[in-house]
Amino acid sequence: MLRDFYSDVYRENNEIKHRVWDKSRIPTYNQFYYWFKKSQDIKKDIILRESTKELNLKYRPLTSNSTMETDGPGTRFQIDATIADIYLVSSLNKKRIIGRPIVYAIIDVFSRLITGIYVGLEGPSWVGAMMALDNMISDKVEFCEQYVG
Repeated sequence: MLRDFYSDVYRENNEIKHRVWDKSRIPTYNQFYYWFKKSQDIKKDIILRESTKELNLKYRPLTSNSTMETDGPGTRFQIDATIADIYLVSSLNKKRIIGRPIVYAIIDVFSRLITGIYVGLEGPSWVGAMMALDNMISDKVEFCEQYVG
């Protein structure tokens, strides 16, 4: 870089040579870094390295969230199905793995409270979502009493 931008070119014995300028004429590292950062365009860098699609997918600014789109508790719910990181075994034969459970959770977007749950062995499906919805509208005191005791 010094040779290309901060030197004088001259000929000596039919050879092209470069003479680097005095340090007072060359920018310091901090000056160089300042101008580099000042002229840096992060969006352009991402587009050139990846793509416009990746920029919009991973790096775009978030201007809102789903909580702002609700009027109060109960106006919007979100459901999620997650495969649990555990293997369940049969109660009859402890050496027999019966599978990994699917955990469904329904949350109220406004209050962020969990309003319904369901754990099943069938893959993520509408049936599991319906079971979570059934739990969401059921009385939670009665639901908890089933598992106490």
